[in-house]
Amino acid sequence: MIMNFTERIQLLEEKLFDNPKFIEILKLINSKEWPNNIEARVDLVYDLEDVVLEIVAKEVFEEVTKFEEALMTENLEQLESLEDIENIEGFLDLPTVDQEIEGFFLATSIEKEIEQNERLYSNPYSIIESYFKILREEYQDYCIGTGQGNTEEVELWRKNLLISPVDPNKMSVLEEDNPLYRYQPIVLDAREYTNKIMDQVVKSSARNCGLTPNLEVYLSYYHYKNKNFDNKVKEQEAFELINKAYEEIEDENIMIDEFLEKYESIETKDLDDEVLYTFLAPMFDDLLGIDDKAEILLEVCNRETKKYGVDPVYDFKPVNDFKLYSSIIASLSARFIGSSDALIKSLGDTKISTDLAINLYKAGDGTRPNILDLKTIEGQIQPIALFCRDIENKILKKVEHGLRENFKEDKFVDQVKQLEPLNYQELISKLERYHGLKIDEIYRNLLRDMKKKIDLDKTKTQRGR
Repeated sequence: MIMNFTERIQLLEEKLFDNPKFIEILKLINSKEWPNNIEARVDLVYDLEDVVLEIVAKEVFEEVTKFEEALMTENLEQLESLEDIENIEGFLDLPTVDQEIEGFFLATSIEKEIEQNERLYSNPYSIIESYFKILREEYQDYCIGTGQGNTEEVELWRKNLLISPVDPNKMSVLEEDNPLYRYQPIVLDAREYTNKIMDQVVKSSARNCGLTPNLEVYLSYYHYKNKNFDNKVKEQEAFELINKAYEEIEDENIMIDEFLEKYESIETKDLDDEVLYTFLAPMFDDLLGIDDKAEILLEVCNRETKKYGVDPVYDFKPVNDFKLYSSIIASLSARFIGSSDALIKSLGDTKISTDLAINLYKAGDGTRPNILDLKTIEGQIQPIALFCRDIENKILKKVEHGLRENFKEDKFVDQVKQLEPLNYQELISKLERYHGLKIDEIYRNLLRDMKKKIDLDKTKTQRGR
């Protein structure tokens, strides 16, 4: 029978404190030979994780051990870039590391903490304490995601960890620089749990090693510090702040749910622009399913390209967690380049069509030598980039209009600022400073260089004949 995360933690609490390997760790950190430098502290957290994994996930631990042995003896070229357990699934038939187990893999993150905050982790017991504190935080996230655990308690954690779908900087959790940070429910719970575990660690250590200097220092400062933060007044103040933020965020969620329900039965192709383009707001990236986002992407792209004689596309293979708006902008650019003849013809005899013909010229070998990398500054002012930026600005106005009509409140409309393309004026200033020329002249020089490439290609083609 496969155990869930909760059952594995319960098993850990039953088996850890008398585990022979854990007792060996306690003896090691209390011996006079233990160096207590960064390397030794990092080794400690990995040794602790090994003991934990052997208890809660023996099948994975055994396979990881095989992998580590193989890593030391062969296939180094193939394996040296692999960083964590999730990257090595499949090698040596490793079991899948799912949500029920992955929360116990904490050593890598704690190692970084040790290296960045050497003084904070100068006592080995503080490292053990840190592991169990983070493990409890993983458990909180797990319970919120799965609905397991005490319903009332989990609901309180969920209230404490809510993030606004509209403004990612707005959340109900109090940040570390807030004087009430230590008194919010998730921190109180993690501290209470860690204290309970460390009481057992201390008893096991005293029983097997006696009252050593490291243990004495921990008891007199670290453990004492964690047990002396009870303050019901501050806890209430913290909860009131959290509850206020929670209620505001919940109001946002209710408005979004009502919008989604209103249009869930209407096919994407039948949505008017005012609704369709509203779905490009960042808040929908995590709320819409991958198939729904793919449909919206295709519909927006086809509406935007139809007026330019570009054939519609009926297929799109999305990847998980793709961002809808940025994917649309990238897809439009690719569509316009791929259908350059139709695009140029639709624009008639204009300067932009002439410039695009130069920029999108297709050489005799099938390449497009004049298309510049968009990562370069010059690439941002090439004709196709300017054309697509104009399209993007029009799309942004449609998104803004849709948000204003469907949600009214400024905080929803302000999401457009999260989508705005890079500052074009700042780009121009950088180019002008670099070249010592005005932007019009830089643009003319860019086209002149492109024409030279075209002439060179035509000359090569004629010689080839």
